[in-house]
Formats: sequence, structure tokens, C-alpha cells
Amino acid sequence: ASILEEGGRDRRVEIAVLRASGVLEANEGRFPEARELIARAKAIAGELGDQVGAAAVLRDSAFVAMLADDPATAEAELRIGYESLERMSDFGHLASFAPDLGDALDAQGRYEEALLVSEIAEGIGIEGDVDANVRWRQLRAKALAHLGRLDEAEALAVEAVSVSARTDYLDLHAQALLALTEVLRSAGRTTEAASAVRDALNLYRRKGNLVTARRAEALLEELGGA
Repeated sequence: ASILEEGGRDRRVEIAVLRASGVLEANEGRFPEARELIARAKAIAGELGDQVGAAAVLRDSAFVAMLADDPATAEAELRIGYESLERMSDFGHLASFAPDLGDALDAQGRYEEALLVSEIAEGIGIEGDVDANVRWRQLRAKALAHLGRLDEAEALAVEAVSVSARTDYLDLHAQALLALTEVLRSAGRTTEAASAVRDALNLYRRKGNLVTARRAEALLEELGGA
């Protein structure tokens, strides 16, 4: 409560607290609570006229929607934020934002569109931005695998895992491993796919992301590696 009271004196601090709390609730599977917190953050950002802040909240809103298996809603939120950042020529934020949009498209089976978004993300990426550079690779790997271009997909997925493994970003590393899992599974290499998803599961457990951990467990069981 004391943090929120302090945030009342600085609305941007309040937005940050609401965003972080919303993401935490979503990671634990409490989606109604997460949506309410994110909606409050979105309203404050709108009142402030903070377009970059509003885009960040939209990204969190999409994150919640993706965890709740609602990629269409995630896409709608991300397109609003994407267009706003594009109008401001804020390519630094856009480079990390674009792969989220691509993931939402990929989850809806729109692989050609996801592939195009990965190309846009690569083109606006900044050297040294590990998150953006890993994310466009894992997005493209998944899209290519779904389109049957398995050799290209595997090379990108392996590269994404290698780069993310050298960071402290557990979620990023786990996401890269799941992208590799999709590629290996598409190639019929279930034993290797199970190994990759097992590694991702361990990372999600360390991070405390219960929803993604449960999904990884289900995928591992499906692959016969439980």
C-alpha cells in the first residue's frame, strides 16, 4: 500500500507498479486481476498523454492476453501500440514490440504475416539489443518451421538459444528454447524437442512463471518426455 501511495504522487511510478503487479498476477494465472491492474495503468497513461508509456502498457496487456490463450486480443492491443510507436519513429521500442505482434500472428496460424513482421523487426533492430535480436530470430524460426523451411528455422532457433543463454534473461532463454522445440517437433525429432522443452520448463520454474511452466509440462508430456 505504501508503494501505491507513493505512486499517487508520481503517476508514472503508479503505472510502473500497476504494470508489474499485473504481469505478476498473469504469471500466476489470475487473469481477471491482471486485466484490472493493466486497465488502470492504461487509463493513467492516457490521462498523462504518455504515448510511449501507453504503448508499454499495451504490450503488457497483450502479454496477459497471450497467457490467457487469446492471441486475437493480443494482436489488437499490439497493433495500437505498434502504430503509435511507428508514428513517433521510436524504433528502439518498436524493435522489441514487433516480435510480440509476430507471436500473436503466429499463434493464429498466420505464418506468412509473422514472417514479414520478423523481417521488419530485424530491419529496425539496434546492435547490442539482445532482447530484440533474440526475439526476431525465434519468431522467424517458428514461422519458417510452420512453412516447412526447417533447415533455415533450426539455424535461427539454435542461434537464438545460444545468444539468450549468455544472458540473465530467464524468460527470453526459455522462449528461445520453446521456439527450438517447435522447430524440432516440426522435423519429427521428438527426443530433441523434449530435451529443449525440459530446459525451458526448468527456467520457467526458476522464474516462478506458473502458467508457462504448466504449458511446458503439458508439452513435455505430449512429447513423451515427462
